[in-house]
Amino acid sequence: MSGVGRRCRVWQRGRMAVLFALMPLFSGCGAIWESMYPSQASALPPYAFHLASTTDKPGLLPWSNVQGQHTLYLQREALLTRVDIKGASAMADVTGQFFVAIRLSDSGSRKLARVSADHIGQSLALVTGGYLMGSALIDAPIDKGLFAMAVTSRSSAFALADFLSPDRPVQ
Repeated sequence: MSGVGRRCRVWQRGRMAVLFALMPLFSGCGAIWESMYPSQASALPPYAFHLASTTDKPGLLPWSNVQGQHTLYLQREALLTRVDIKGASAMADVTGQFFVAIRLSDSGSRKLARVSADHIGQSLALVTGGYLMGSALIDAPIDKGLFAMAVTSRSSAFALADFLSPDRPVQ
């Protein structure tokens, strides 16, 4: 083998060794990139459903709606989060009242079925960005992986369904 060929292989091996040596320095670049340009999923506002009561009890947090008019007392830990929501659809009942049907994942359905039977008369409060957005009354055990949230208008129903949709695009 010629001296030139041997030097090229040594040079290539040397470049690979330098690349591997510098690899730990580059491993943090993804985190830097993510902090400067967050992915669409991390840019979505988080939301959660908490068990809530209209009466204050020890250990519950008072939480008011956006207008500060209606206060519920929420459990500290969220019952359902974005990962538990499979989908949401705007709908109207036979009287013309609008609501959003919220479909749960299997794990979300199991969580709600386990808890709802013991909390009839309480609510599921939707909290996002530190604000109480609304609530759904638990009037019976919710064991089919589906529950409804009443809203005041057609546009509110579509906006809430879009907001809760797990695959919605970032605005």
